[in-house]
Amino acid sequence: MKLLTKKKQRWVDRFKPTAAIRGSSLHSNHVAERRYGRQIKRMVDQMAKETEKEVKKLFTPEAYAEATGTDDSLSSQARILINSLARKYEKLFRDKARYYSGLMIKEQDKVSRSNLHSSLKEMSGGLSIKTNVMSPEINEVIKASVAENVSLIKSIPEQYIKRVEGSVMRSITSPTKGGLQSLFKDLKKYQGMSDRRALNIAKDQTRKVYNGINRARMEKIGITKAEWIHSGGSNHPRHTHVEMDGKIFNLSEGVYDSEVKKYVQPGELPYCGCVYRPVIEFEDGEEV
Repeated sequence: MKLLTKKKQRWVDRFKPTAAIRGSSLHSNHVAERRYGRQIKRMVDQMAKETEKEVKKLFTPEAYAEATGTDDSLSSQARILINSLARKYEKLFRDKARYYSGLMIKEQDKVSRSNLHSSLKEMSGGLSIKTNVMSPEINEVIKASVAENVSLIKSIPEQYIKRVEGSVMRSITSPTKGGLQSLFKDLKKYQGMSDRRALNIAKDQTRKVYNGINRARMEKIGITKAEWIHSGGSNHPRHTHVEMDGKIFNLSEGVYDSEVKKYVQPGELPYCGCVYRPVIEFEDGEEV
């Protein structure tokens, strides 16, 4: 390995031949995470506000009083409304998803370069290592990340509108006392579910993007191993991830998680806040 130069020899000599040199842990940009979450949530809130407004128009006291289980007129109006909302917001989310995810990924790429540079400089005893490399592998990570983010964001209005449609149709076909109150309570609940999904998507995806770019960048400059660091920030941590804390693993492979029965990377699974730090392991007789 030629990552360390001869002028750093005295620094390296402090380590045993079999020692591992560790850099600082790599944390994604929480500011970018929160900004991304707010951007998606704004679209959710816009959709929910218009949906509630239009559904209220549909269920005027006069129209609702006449509604029965066979009221085809009101059912038809409801279907027209639902289809119109679905078309509008599926297009809005689809168009905005690529733009917002592109901004987030660009920011995480910038943070990756900076954080990785600092971490490698620390582990090499002050040697500055170029980390602004771009490669086909990194570009593939970025392309795949955009596609995954767009797909997840597009699923938000699809799920929301489907839930709204179910509640609206039930209010028409099975009207009961207090039915409208129950309907609008459902709409608030669906908005809350979609808001939480938006924030969870933002949190999970910013971490996955950041870690994916870091892995590709580290492998490109010759660092193939890292140390798993358990986040310790959850009230219900995965016991397997607690056990992984401090484990050195191959970046190309990850660590085997017996709970999900596959190899995983830090931050890959939903709600996983684990991170890692780059590691260089020296073997007997290896030149540095």
